[in-house]
Amino acid sequence: MFGEPPIIKGTVIDFLIPPVEYTSSSILKGVEEIYKNPKKIFANKDVPKVTVAYIPKTDDLMHNKGFDHPEYIQEVIDCDRYIGSLIKTLKNTGYYDSTAIGIISDHGNYKSEKLYDIAPFFKDKGFTQYLPRKGIGDFDCAMGGLGFFNFPGDNWFNHPTIEQLKNFG
Repeated sequence: MFGEPPIIKGTVIDFLIPPVEYTSSSILKGVEEIYKNPKKIFANKDVPKVTVAYIPKTDDLMHNKGFDHPEYIQEVIDCDRYIGSLIKTLKNTGYYDSTAIGIISDHGNYKSEKLYDIAPFFKDKGFTQYLPRKGIGDFDCAMGGLGFFNFPGDNWFNHPTIEQLKNFG
């Protein structure tokens, strides 16, 4: 339940601390806080082996306002700034050299040429898939979608007509 302390199961944590609003700032600052003060969340005071920070705000703005809208562009710039702040925290806390950072988008609304599923990468490194009912495992992510094709119409809010689609390569 929201507001209750997290449930700690081994090295994996099963919790959700919702920010007031799911912004890039609130989410990435939350990740930063885990590295500054891991004992606040983890019983063993170790930082997490794998952290996934999903940023829904950029996707929401892109779908609702468009990839060329100033609010979307500003949110992407903000993401960059907050990721920079997280990197600074990792350096200041001594975790930077042992941390790999991957930035992955859900689809990008542009043409996709390759499919990559990150779960086998973690398995090859010796991690096991997190099983929430058993409270065991090291990672919880599955990405396997190629996305979808997006053909913009005359403006971002209108999909093209059949006639307009005939003009696409």
